[in-house]
Amino acid sequence: MASNSWQSANLLWQVGKDTDIGGGRENQDDYFIFEKKEHNLCVICILDGHGRDVGKTASNAGRKFMVDYFEAHMNDLMTKPYETLVEVFKGAHEHIKVAFRQKLTEQGFEVQDAPEGYLLKRKRGGSNWACVHGGTSCSLLAIVGSNMYIANVGDSSGLLCSVVPNLDPSSMKHLGDSALQALKPLGPPEPGASPTSTLLSTPTITPTSSLDMSVTDSLVLTAEHSPEAPSEFLRFRATRPSPTDPQYPEILILYDSPSHDKSQCPPVFELNGSGVPTVTGRGKYYKNVRQEWASLVSTPPTARFQDALAFTRSLGDFHLHTYGVSNLPEIQILNISTILEAMSVGSVPIPTPTGSVVSPMLSVVLASDGVWDNFLYPDVTKFVIDPSCIGAVIQDTQGAQRVASSFMQRNMTRSRSNFGSQADNATVVVMYLCSTAQPAFPVEGFGKSP
Repeated sequence: MASNSWQSANLLWQVGKDTDIGGGRENQDDYFIFEKKEHNLCVICILDGHGRDVGKTASNAGRKFMVDYFEAHMNDLMTKPYETLVEVFKGAHEHIKVAFRQKLTEQGFEVQDAPEGYLLKRKRGGSNWACVHGGTSCSLLAIVGSNMYIANVGDSSGLLCSVVPNLDPSSMKHLGDSALQALKPLGPPEPGASPTSTLLSTPTITPTSSLDMSVTDSLVLTAEHSPEAPSEFLRFRATRPSPTDPQYPEILILYDSPSHDKSQCPPVFELNGSGVPTVTGRGKYYKNVRQEWASLVSTPPTARFQDALAFTRSLGDFHLHTYGVSNLPEIQILNISTILEAMSVGSVPIPTPTGSVVSPMLSVVLASDGVWDNFLYPDVTKFVIDPSCIGAVIQDTQGAQRVASSFMQRNMTRSRSNFGSQADNATVVVMYLCSTAQPAFPVEGFGKSP
């Protein structure tokens, strides 16, 4: 069996993956693990498609484009990772449009671009055009040398887990938001400055995730693209303000209510006396076990076609993109080697079923919302750093795969208990990381895979 372990310039890793169709008629999730061992690169990615007719096409086309792009641009990923990650999201978005057109044409539809750029379809010989709805979230983590780059659009989240509670939120640096870069032309950054925009610096919004800076055993890696994110309210407003009240965006940002027309759902935001958007918290129902309110963005009642989405960025969703939904990612960076080196100081033994290991180790869990709907973040951390899981990884080059499969079995049980026949597609990629200086995995597990 081929080994799932490999060694970068500074890191060792193991990767496992699994997926479950849930209660749906098809699995619209997709994923890839791109490894170029001779170049010390590893990219893991989750794509969660949506849209009855084209959701699977979106995630499949996005995955195919990204793998091909990384194959052709490995050197760019190594030398200019920020720019390369932005370009791969741009290219995947456009490739998905081509894939939609091809699939619908094969199904007997006429397809054309609306003047605004989204796709329309109708049966040949028909008279009424319909809007093509659908797209995919996309979240990826790229190991380049000793650094991990995180880029995402949508709600497929990534979690960094440590066997000891020593993760400092300040160690994760925000490199930039390419959606803001595209919103307003920017000059070159000041020397030493990160490539990010100051467009929305007034009024100042402090992300909720940055308020607690205490050391912890887990960090959420992916940027928040929830309709409850104040920064996204400001971006929407800057992209396409309401023609009747420019203090608000034209797109509606609402709490979902199944019994209401979307335009009648309660708003997520109110403006305070200083014009700063504040979250109302007047949701109607929770969307997951973390008791997060179900929320969405929706086209206004005046739109030619009605459309809605449960997050603020995606690949595809070309109609909603005319209202400010973006295919461009936020990108963050972590130096994994630095974290592992800090862990080695005063490191305590990590129990396993057959003894203990003192080498520092981290785990990354990247998953679609069909997983995150069923777990609290501490529960995921507890699972992947359980002694049985750590023992599997350090004893067997297929250990991470065993962990991923076991984790998905647990998720299947929870999702069917929580959501019954409405259980969502679910996909997970689990990665374990340690340092070449203090390898926690068996040395004989590293080498070229057959």
